Amino acid sequence: MQLSAGDVGKLEGLLSRDVQPVRTVRRALVLRLLGEGKSSPRIAASVGVVVNTVCEVRKRYEQGGLERALYDKPRPGAPPLLSVRQRQEVIAMVCGAAPAGRARWSVADCRGSGASRVNAADGTGNGAGVAGKS
Repeated sequence: MQLSAGDVGKLEGLLSRDVQPVRTVRRALVLRLLGEGKSSPRIAASVGVVVNTVCEVRKRYEQGGLERALYDKPRPGAPPLLSVRQRQEVIAMVCGAAPAGRARWSVADCRGSGASRVNAADGTGNGAGVAGKS
């Protein structure tokens, strides 16, 4: 499969960024290896997906281009409670040191500390949306 030069550049840029969803990274790796002419079974083993996933990513690229191959269409339902930035801040918080006197973060700790950090970032100050409803 041939990838356009622009798409190859976009893939390399995407793969060199700090934080990307695992699903997006895997699809980008699949596309890069498809562009290098690797076989579907070899790609599947290398990336850690099944052969059907490789075939589906190829089909989505051929039918809809790079964006369609990498990203899912929006799903029905309620919008996410947290923005991408807020989710990243919560993840960074719980990957750091636990609160004083605790071995690890609890949901209650996240609800209290996380709400104030996330709301400071977005300016809402309402405390809703972090680890459940407040």
